[in-house]
Amino acid sequence: TKLKQTVLEDMNREGKRRGLMSYEQVKAIEFIKEPFTIENGLLTPTFKARRYAVEKKYKELFQNIYKSVNA
Repeated sequence: TKLKQTVLEDMNREGKRRGLMSYEQVKAIEFIKEPFTIENGLLTPTFKARRYAVEKKYKELFQNIYKSVNA
């Protein structure tokens, strides 16, 4: 979508400005509508991401992103 493209371009422009190499730049992004909360198990009570829970919930999304970048 246009929003994703605009955000990605802004991130890469800022990365270049800060001296990141091309392999350090973000190649793809995805927006997730559901917020990370304690109630849905994606945050701890101290508001840290529960990495395993996030990875498990969005595994297919992450795989699709990697496939699109490496295609």
